[in-house]
Amino acid sequence: LSDAEKNALWVAQYWGLYVKWTGEVTYTLLGLVKGTRIGFRHKSSSGGSDTDVEVRFSIKKATKIMRIAEGDTITYTAKLFSYPTSDTPYYVLNEGSLE
Repeated sequence: LSDAEKNALWVAQYWGLYVKWTGEVTYTLLGLVKGTRIGFRHKSSSGGSDTDVEVRFSIKKATKIMRIAEGDTITYTAKLFSYPTSDTPYYVLNEGSLE
C-alpha cells in the first residue's frame, strides 16, 4: 500500500481504538514537558520482528510508573494514536492505564 492508503486504513479502522496488550518494559520516562511514558517491546511469536510501542500516561500515574523496572512484563490498556513511520519507528498509544 502507498503511504496515503496506509494512513487512510489506519484512520478508518484502528485510530482511537483501545487495546489491551502485555509487553516487556524497555524504558520509563517521567517528565513534565514530554509527559510520562513507558516503552514496550512485544516479542513476535512467529519468529518475525519485534514490535515497539510507546504508551503515554497522565502525570497522575507517575508514582506507579516509578516502581516499574526495565525488563518487567506489564499488561496495559491504551488508545491507538499512531503507527510506525520513518519519523517514529514505533506505535504510539495515549491514555494509558496499567493493570
